[in-house]
Amino acid sequence: MPDVVARLSVTLSETMNNIKPEFGQIGEIIHVINSISFQTNILALNAAVEAARAGEQGRGFAVVAGEVRNLAQRSSLAAKEIETLIRESLDRVHDGSEFCERAGTTMDEHRPLCQSG
Repeated sequence: MPDVVARLSVTLSETMNNIKPEFGQIGEIIHVINSISFQTNILALNAAVEAARAGEQGRGFAVVAGEVRNLAQRSSLAAKEIETLIRESLDRVHDGSEFCERAGTTMDEHRPLCQSG
């Protein structure tokens, strides 16, 4: 029985460690989203400047530019929130993996006691 529990602990630890690269890939995607949000925000700002220069004829375009800027800011905020959640989840995965490793080591240390009892 102790061998089964030890193997399960190792398998769980390996599974949790396999999740880490996927979090890294998600982080890279969030970086791209942040970059797009930043660039979109700059474009919206430039569009607002051009709309202001156009005067009355650019008024409708200024509204569109403002909405694009709002969307860029919301996208950036959402990406930051996701990034925080991923970081917190990765910390939990790391903690869980370490716990499994410690549990496996403890089981290995106590195996002789279980077998003799």
